[in-house]
Amino acid sequence: MAIIKDVYDAKPGNSRSNNYRFTVDSLKDPLYGQLKTLVKKQNKNWRDMCIQSRSINEYVYPQKVTNMPRGPRVASVIEKFGKSFVEENPFRRRLFDQNLPKEFATSFDIYVSKDTFQFRKMKSWIDSNIKCRKNWLKIKKLENDIFNIEYMDSIVGAGFKV
Repeated sequence: MAIIKDVYDAKPGNSRSNNYRFTVDSLKDPLYGQLKTLVKKQNKNWRDMCIQSRSINEYVYPQKVTNMPRGPRVASVIEKFGKSFVEENPFRRRLFDQNLPKEFATSFDIYVSKDTFQFRKMKSWIDSNIKCRKNWLKIKKLENDIFNIEYMDSIVGAGFKV
């Protein structure tokens, strides 16, 4: 079951982020699923309002739910790569210090933060002269495909094999 910590009344200088919501033992926790569903509905309403009004409020952002795996770091490196891997180079034991794979996590911290990517995407459409958002999305996809083709051609032309 989820552990909800009182982070809003924390002392100043506390290392917890304001985006932190709660800790769960598993990503299958119902509270985590409910939060993701709630944020999806909220983002859909935000998108619909932006499309309907063809305007965007600089103070209202869509949200995204992220998780950070927590658990023993050094023991996870040893479990994944073996003790000899760590003994060859002692710095390797710090391999999972920044990003612990989910398979080794004992718990997950859940965060809700601004989704600036979706905000900029919507703002880009609103600033464009294209009326239909679906057509704008098709144009963006084609531009991305053209970029990928040109990039792959430049890699192959440079002697790399694909």
